[in-house]
Amino acid sequence: MNLKLLELSFLLSISSDPSAISDYERGGIYYGVHVFTYTELEEATNNFDSAKELGDGGFGTVYYGKLRDGREVAVKRLYEHNCRRVEQFMNEIAILTRLRHSNLVSLYGCTSRHSRELLLVYEYVPNGTVADHLHGELAKPGALPLLTRMNIAIETATALVYLHASDIIHRDVKTNNILLDNNFSVKVAGFWYLSSISQVMSLTSPLLHKGLLVMSIQNITNVTSSLKRVTCLASGWS
Repeated sequence: MNLKLLELSFLLSISSDPSAISDYERGGIYYGVHVFTYTELEEATNNFDSAKELGDGGFGTVYYGKLRDGREVAVKRLYEHNCRRVEQFMNEIAILTRLRHSNLVSLYGCTSRHSRELLLVYEYVPNGTVADHLHGELAKPGALPLLTRMNIAIETATALVYLHASDIIHRDVKTNNILLDNNFSVKVAGFWYLSSISQVMSLTSPLLHKGLLVMSIQNITNVTSSLKRVTCLASGWS
């Protein structure tokens, strides 16, 4: 389905029937993802305790949380002052609900669009980011040996190839957005600027942001043929 039609359908499904809003607030399904209540996520993050902050970006702050069923999650809280937060909220859900890949962070759910705040719930990846291991609090001598770096580069490229084959461009790939699990397997995150190729190619697209490089479609679709450069990329991450 066309992304814009999917977003429109999504909006209509939760706004055309006022009686359905309270049902969504009590828990439901938006296009295959669970709808959490605000209270549930407030509790999971200890009232969005600043000590549980995992990071922030252009659209919001991400918190560590633990659900009542014991699952660890990352909860993205969109900034209230962001005038396009509803658009960003809808864009992430509309795109991520049609993506499934072992090297992409999974979207577990969200709050209702009519909730007190717009919250997105992702799987929690426990071993920090590549940036943390190279230059941050997890950095140490001998961190991320060459073979590990090569594997990180390959898995990151594999995730991007999947996105591009799905007509999606990440547009903010950096070491801060490459998460690692306890086995140093990659989970690409940081979906602030995720968009479809058709959106990026539209000169009037509201998703175009100053300072973000938009690669040509030819370069994007040639990622697979460039995998031989992975060794150089991996050894250059230092």
